[in-house]
Order: sequence, then structure tokens, then C-alpha cells
Amino acid sequence: MATAEPTKKKKLKALAEKSTKSASVHDVKSNKKSEDLQAVEPPKNLGDACIAFDLKEIKSKVGSALDILSIANAADDNKNAENSVLLDFRDKSNVVVMYIRAGALVTIDVQAKVFKTGTLVLDAAVFRAIRGNSPYVVLSLDSRSSSISFRCGSTRGSVQMLSTYEEYVMSAPDVKVKTDNLIPKTLVAETFSRLLFNSFDPGIPAMGLPLHVSVKKSVLTITSFDNLVGAVYTKQDCKLSDFETVLPGTVFTRIAKHMDTDVLKCGFTEKAFRVRSHGIDVIHPMATYDLIDILAYLEEEQGYKAEFEMILPTNDFMDAIESAMCMSSIDKTESKITIEFEETKGRVLFQGSNTQSKSPFQIKKMIKPGKNMVIITNGKRIMSFINILKGFVEFRMRVRKGRAYLFAPDNSFTFMIPLS
Repeated sequence: MATAEPTKKKKLKALAEKSTKSASVHDVKSNKKSEDLQAVEPPKNLGDACIAFDLKEIKSKVGSALDILSIANAADDNKNAENSVLLDFRDKSNVVVMYIRAGALVTIDVQAKVFKTGTLVLDAAVFRAIRGNSPYVVLSLDSRSSSISFRCGSTRGSVQMLSTYEEYVMSAPDVKVKTDNLIPKTLVAETFSRLLFNSFDPGIPAMGLPLHVSVKKSVLTITSFDNLVGAVYTKQDCKLSDFETVLPGTVFTRIAKHMDTDVLKCGFTEKAFRVRSHGIDVIHPMATYDLIDILAYLEEEQGYKAEFEMILPTNDFMDAIESAMCMSSIDKTESKITIEFEETKGRVLFQGSNTQSKSPFQIKKMIKPGKNMVIITNGKRIMSFINILKGFVEFRMRVRKGRAYLFAPDNSFTFMIPLS
């Protein structure tokens, strides 16, 4: 008997459940480490709060928190601020590392043995600095002196408590974001990231190019752009629920990279977005962008006749550009190339101030020949886009009014590139 096809949301939930099971397997493997940690003996003086960590794990978790918000660091005006982290172990069964920077918040679960509940705020560099003849570190708080003592085997020391819990969380983002959108991590890693081209626009915020993501009636459309270049990705029969948002692309993909799961739980508001996975929760502010309707522009462009248009073999064309530009490593002041097209073949020429080189390539099909089929362009720029298309055997290139348009064979990817 035929059964009804699962809805797209059920499929994603099934994938999320599979991811959770994978995480459970990971938890089983870490049980031995957890048992060893629980065997750590408490210090004689527990102080006002006391906790023990596996030193390697706490270093890794703190490092991940800092890396997730590293772009927020770059955008932060307070360059000299310490990278302080909060260790919250008020609940013995839920110990977390919390890191707040430039309006963004990340919390990461971490294994620990809690001797006395509390919170600690200290410089993240402390965990990289600690050395000792033990895989475990024990931290205890003396509130009167605002100091944190540490013990790692026979090594002893202390650092200053940087702030109280109440002072630290005052700078946490005050926004509630529901994470009811399920997005496969592979979609972010393999598609979102490919649209983050190397921008030559100095006006782009530190948080990266905008990713305008829209899912409507099972059609996924992603656009990315600066003041010079535009990129579009389209996928039919997408198994995502409908939503629309504009994300700071570099930040979003960096966060996704750290998530140990197959499916990301995401939410979006005008002020912030949130991404959750097994043991990691990130809330990050949105960036401000001037939106450009690239889809409308491309639709209008298709109504005009191209100056010339052709199908090019991707790898052959890439090899020709790379080979011709070999002299640019010597003549570093130049990155311009000249590309000449004929009916069945072409050549790429590089002319530096004191060097020159050229390399041929084949043309698979000439769709529309032109009178003057020559373009002069930035070799590094056009190469960065063709490199995105290297998964395809061929691509279509259209030239009109000082712009080149590159199309994947299935029209999934489209790039609009100025030639000057």
C-alpha cells in the first residue's frame, strides 16, 4: 500500500533527530573522560566557588567561543578589552562557558566536576597559559580578594576575577529569538559559503557580505552583493519552511562551522539571529546593508541582446587564466588581463610593466558572436568566481556593457561581474 510522502518539515526533523543520535554516540565515547574527571579530588579550601575541568576540553571550548565571535572582535571599537569569559556552574548539571562581545553572545556546554556552585569571570588567555603535570585544572574563588586560584597537578597560581556575574551579563544581547527554522549544515557549508566571494569593496562591514536568503513555495533563493559584484543561487524543490532574512554572511558561516550537528536550529529577527546545535547556542546582531534587487536587474538584463555569448569549459578556461597570470607573482603591481575570443578558441594575455605571458583555451560553443570579442578585466576577480563554478564541467558567459555574466549549466549559480 502506498504511503504519503513525508512533508519537508518532517524530513528535516528526521535529519535533526539523526544528528541528535550521532551526538549521543559522541557522548558515550566521552563517558570515560567524564568518569576520570569525576575522580578528581577537591582542594582543602573550596572558597566561595570551586570547579574542576579537563584542561584540554576547557581550552578547546573557550577557543571555539572566541573564534565564533572573532569577527565581532574585529568590528569592536574597544580593541584593548580583555577577552573575558564567564564560567557558569550555578547548576551542577548544566555547566557552560559564556562569551559576550560587541552585542553577540555564545554559550557552550562543557563537562566539569562542581565542588561548590557559583560563577567565575576570567581572561580567556588563562586557559592557554596554564601548564601542569595533570590533565585537569581546579579553580576556586576567593570573593574577598576577587581572585581565582588554580591548581593543575603540582602547579599552583592565581589570577584576578575580572567582574561579577551581574556585571558581565549586563552587556548580553537583550533580544528573544525563536529557533524554529531547520537548515542543513551542508547547505551553509557548500552553498552559503560559496556565495561569499572575495569582495573588492572597502565599504563592506567587517561582518562580511550580505546574504539575502529567501524560501518561498519550496524555492530557495540566495543573493550576495557589494557595490560592484552580484551573486545569485537558486534551488527548486527546497525542503525548507518559508522564511526570509538578510544575514551577515561571514559571521553566519563561521558560526555554522563550529556546530557539531547535521541540522542547524535557526531563528531570525530584524535585530538579531540565533543558531543552536548540540551544546552550542549563539545570538548575534544583524548588520546594516543597503539592499540591491539583483534578481530584478538580472531579469531586465535578459531582455537585452548580448554583445557576445558562449559556453566555456571551466577547467580549461581556469588553467588559461592561471597560466597567463603566472608572471603577476613577479610583477605584483598588475592584475589586469586581456581575454580574446574567437569562434572556437581564445587566449588570455597578461602584460605587466616588465613581464608578459599568454595562454590559450578552447571555446565549447559560440552562442552569439560579436564584432569585437575582447575583454580587459581584473584577473584575480574573475578567477575567484570561475573557481566557484569549478564543480561544473562548463559554464555560460555573457558580455554586455562592461559586465560579464557567468551562469552555471543548471542556472543554480549566477554571477554579475564588472570588467573594468
